[in-house]
Amino acid sequence: MCWVIISVWSSECVWNRYLTGFLYFTGINFILTFVAAILCVCFAPTAAGPGIPEIKAYLNGVDTPNMFGATTLIVKVTSLHSTHNKPV
Repeated sequence: MCWVIISVWSSECVWNRYLTGFLYFTGINFILTFVAAILCVCFAPTAAGPGIPEIKAYLNGVDTPNMFGATTLIVKVTSLHSTHNKPV
């Protein structure tokens, strides 16, 4: 009887640890992705794209304002860093 109680308690404790880890992982990922989205929406909307179409347009002679500015670079680097360096 005592072994059954210990076995049930330990499996419940393991389940709580996994649930806590999952919620921590999901919360951190959500916060980092939210920060990246807010940076792109508020400070540099031109940083939201992948960059290849913008460079092709620039090489074809299309001049877009603020495409290669310092704020775009800072927001793009910060956003990429926060979305791709998630805790694994």
